Amino acid sequence: DADIYILFTEVESGGLKASMRSSAAVDVSRLAGQTYGGGGHARASGFRVAQFGNFQLQVLECVRVLKETVQRWKKEEAMAERPQPSLPTAPASSQAPMKEAAPKKKNGKEQTKSSATAKPSKDVVHEVSPGNTPGTGGDIVEELTKP
Repeated sequence: DADIYILFTEVESGGLKASMRSSAAVDVSRLAGQTYGGGGHARASGFRVAQFGNFQLQVLECVRVLKETVQRWKKEEAMAERPQPSLPTAPASSQAPMKEAAPKKKNGKEQTKSSATAKPSKDVVHEVSPGNTPGTGGDIVEELTKP
């Protein structure tokens, strides 16, 4: 029932060799490449460790590094699959660019509105729950007017 099987072999020339096989859940070629510079195929791969002091300790170290790498991949995949929060968008009809009104003519001359005479913009928001105070979990919102 394991996703990865590893056979560690001590080689006569020094070092150890690891041969890995996996289920479809893990790409052992990527795993061997990222951890120890090894490679191979997605379901059959391997790597070598040139030197070590103690075979058993080196095997345990290799297994620890491989497990941590697979766990990191799972966390990264989970983060990538999480839906990202998005801002609400306006309906498509309101996203079209607005056309400017043609300038009005008075006595044959064009007149334009200056920004100084334009109405102040206004953010209108109404109180959602009367009587709530900040910090109690209720929404308190006021009507705000920009000058």
